[in-house]
Amino acid sequence: MHRRPNSTALPGNRAVSHRHPFRERGFMVPVALALLVGCSALALSALDARTHSGSLSRHEAISVAASYAADSGAQIAMNRLLYPNPTKASANTVCDAMTGLTVTFSAPGLVGCTALVACARRSGSGGQSFYNLSSRGTCASGEAESQRTIDVTTFML
Repeated sequence: MHRRPNSTALPGNRAVSHRHPFRERGFMVPVALALLVGCSALALSALDARTHSGSLSRHEAISVAASYAADSGAQIAMNRLLYPNPTKASANTVCDAMTGLTVTFSAPGLVGCTALVACARRSGSGGQSFYNLSSRGTCASGEAESQRTIDVTTFML
């Protein structure tokens, strides 16, 4: 007589299993459901990260453009202050007139950007004139806006 594991022999060579078929039925359904939920959560988080990544790169680009606008405003102010007639008298006049100067950019990459320039002057103990230039670059695109400030100091003997 051949016996099966987990079974009991009955008269007439019939075997009765001790397994409980109702307990084993549907075991893979909860596992499959858990895997499905886990994969869905992973896919949603990847999609969310991709969306935020695009938004962050746009904000980073606006921030860099604001830095360039501030730098360009400072360069324009230095140019007006020191050229074409680099004397203390002309620099003093230009500095006084430059405060509140707004530069609007139209170059590619700086469209929608402005620089607000201010100049303050003071005299040094050795007869020098010091010029403090401040340029605040502002760029906006849609709801995003960024500001960067650059301060430059120069002097004339």
